[in-house]
Amino acid sequence: MKVLVKMTLTVFSAGCDAGHLEPSLPQCQWEFMYEAFWSFVSAATGTSADCLLKIKQSPAGQHVCSLITQSYAIVRCFYYRVRVHIEVWISHFQSTFCTEIDQLKHDLEEILRCLNADFHLQFEELFRKICSKLEELRRNAANYIICLDPVGLKRTVLDTIQELHELLDQCFTHLDTPNHRPCHTKLIKKVEARLEQFKEVMIKLVCSFETKITETIHILTNKVIHLGRQCCVRLNIYSSHLQNDLLCLWEKWSTEVNLCLINKI
Repeated sequence: MKVLVKMTLTVFSAGCDAGHLEPSLPQCQWEFMYEAFWSFVSAATGTSADCLLKIKQSPAGQHVCSLITQSYAIVRCFYYRVRVHIEVWISHFQSTFCTEIDQLKHDLEEILRCLNADFHLQFEELFRKICSKLEELRRNAANYIICLDPVGLKRTVLDTIQELHELLDQCFTHLDTPNHRPCHTKLIKKVEARLEQFKEVMIKLVCSFETKITETIHILTNKVIHLGRQCCVRLNIYSSHLQNDLLCLWEKWSTEVNLCLINKI
């Protein structure tokens, strides 16, 4: 607990505003934090991968993992600083993301305008619902991007595409008549093809988003490893001092991370 309190104070002294903290964090942020810390432990101590896995699963390792889980302020500030570091890239990414949404909206409008004039009112209603879904995607995506949550971002993209498929299926099923069926079949194929294209583009964007976060964390981790390597010894799972060694590593990692972030990567 002493370590946790000390690290929390370190984070807030680094400029993390408690008034802007949120009640929860995306699971991926904790996972990235775990990975960054254990990568530091492995490289800084020279502990083998097999041994490190056993240490992570040991009571001492689980104790440190629980500290990380409780250290909300550290994780929140860490991600805030990472986000600041890639702020320009995030702005560009979000702009590209929104451009793809606008392009899909435009393309679907053009395709659906081919509906028979008899279905003009239905077209207007369908397009209104499509726009509503895409605007909801835009809002949700903005939140996931700010939180650096590629998992949530990918999920909301896939969910929205699925909802659009269902919306179009319902509409065309309702409008289906023998006279209009051939025309509607062609339209459905065009719409589905465009949605699949949109899906592919968006998944690639999300993957690039996740890669950029991982690369930034990797750069930070390597810098911390360089600073901390000389003070660390190889860990031994059978050592009676294992928990203390891990706690010292966690304290050192947290401190060095904040110093690196303050001075920029």
